[in-house]
Amino acid sequence: MTQSLAITKSTFRFAGWCAVVSGVIGIAAFVCLMTAVTSRSTIVLSMPVYIMFRAHDVGIILQYILLIPVAIALYKLSQRKSLNISPTTLNITIGALLFIVAILLLVFPKILHDDYYLFPQGIFGVCLILINWRLNGLLRGWLRWFGMVVGLGLTFVGIYPIGYAIFVDTTPFRIPAVELTHFS
Repeated sequence: MTQSLAITKSTFRFAGWCAVVSGVIGIAAFVCLMTAVTSRSTIVLSMPVYIMFRAHDVGIILQYILLIPVAIALYKLSQRKSLNISPTTLNITIGALLFIVAILLLVFPKILHDDYYLFPQGIFGVCLILINWRLNGLLRGWLRWFGMVVGLGLTFVGIYPIGYAIFVDTTPFRIPAVELTHFS
């Protein structure tokens, strides 16, 4: 029993560190994205701007891989405290995270456009809202609300590709990805 408890504590500690590192990588990826967006002056991308966009994608891949142990630890913690996050919610959460990673890996060989990952990111946002809602009494109130606000933001971002395809243009959603830019 003592060894089982120690393994569980180390598992939760590992998940906590994964969450922290994921957050730091997420901030760095956001900085790369904002730098790339504000540095380009035309639709023609310079190589440094292109590298910043791809650095963002690598950061997002790492960030979401690191969130998988966090989701599993929150599920296990909820089971111990009888808050019961459902196995279906866990599976959808992990599936959305893996789907985001898979899509971003397919961006590099230009099979998919990088806006594709936003839809499963929206699904992850919904899962984040549900998980934080269920963890009442387990996490501090401000932390739960912060998680729900982040989930809401991710959900809105996940709606973007659908709205863009309906109201603007379907070109970015062709498979294989259409080359929209070229380098100067």
